[in-house]
Amino acid sequence: MGTRSCPSRAWRRFPSFQEAFHEPQTQTDRKVVEARLTLDVTYFLNGEAADFMLANLQRRCEQAIGNGMLTGDTAAEVHRHEISTTLLPEPLSEDEIFDYMYRRIAVYGRWRREGEVCNVVAARLVDLTPLLGRLADATN
Repeated sequence: MGTRSCPSRAWRRFPSFQEAFHEPQTQTDRKVVEARLTLDVTYFLNGEAADFMLANLQRRCEQAIGNGMLTGDTAAEVHRHEISTTLLPEPLSEDEIFDYMYRRIAVYGRWRREGEVCNVVAARLVDLTPLLGRLADATN
């Protein structure tokens, strides 16, 4: 006589006690990654106030996070985020940059003269800002 096999059917595997009653992952069990996104925006204001546009930018970013735009179609979740909008200052003019460097940076090097042209060949530059700060404190 031949051996008789069980009819072909899909057997359901019952989970073990540990699998059936396992608690979902806690925050400490999850793998976490921190990321930083830098976004610089230049607006043509067209009559709008700059402060309003900063607040609007922050609101729109909050909405994007709430709508899942940072995770897309994945199982990832945004656990924590921080948004800070800042109005950048106007860039310094060439004269302001020259004035800043002239008053706060010392150049160590040697003079070199070629005909009527004199140059300084810089060996090192030193920022004098900390020294100037201490000097101001000492005079007060």
